Amino acid sequence: TAKETLFYKACDNKIVGYQWIRTDTPTRVAQTAGSKVSKLVPTLLMRTAPATDRMIVGVSTWFWVPRVAWKPISVTAWIQTPGGPVSVTTTATPNNLIYSPGDGRASVSCAGPGRAWSASLGDRATTNCMYAYKSASHTQAVRVYNTKMSIQWKVTWRSSLGLRGTLP
Repeated sequence: TAKETLFYKACDNKIVGYQWIRTDTPTRVAQTAGSKVSKLVPTLLMRTAPATDRMIVGVSTWFWVPRVAWKPISVTAWIQTPGGPVSVTTTATPNNLIYSPGDGRASVSCAGPGRAWSASLGDRATTNCMYAYKSASHTQAVRVYNTKMSIQWKVTWRSSLGLRGTLP
């Protein structure tokens, strides 16, 4: 059975009507908006230094995503109800950058997009987004490490009914 919540419409602090709206309406609209916002998430532009085909055992590899791609994305969806439209705005905000090295060791996670490496930083500079390989990929049966980089997003929503929440 569906549960409903009684809402009222007010104009100049005078109640002009009541409307029952299903309790799950904002969540359903948030999920619709969430699927729309996921289509807007930009393709990850992975950057490393040294380049992925020139990594060196024991030398830390920097990884990052260009800052221009590290921004919140929002979308609003709505549905018509007998009491008027109910809208939900869903916002996906990048949170952590995760580098999976592919060598069997644990992934490295860092807050933010990482720091872009440049030659002017020199060889002693550090970043919280770096990883050092312990052995060369040619020592493995497949002769390469299948690395993966991903972004962990924080997804929130707020409705025109004053409700809000998070999505997985």
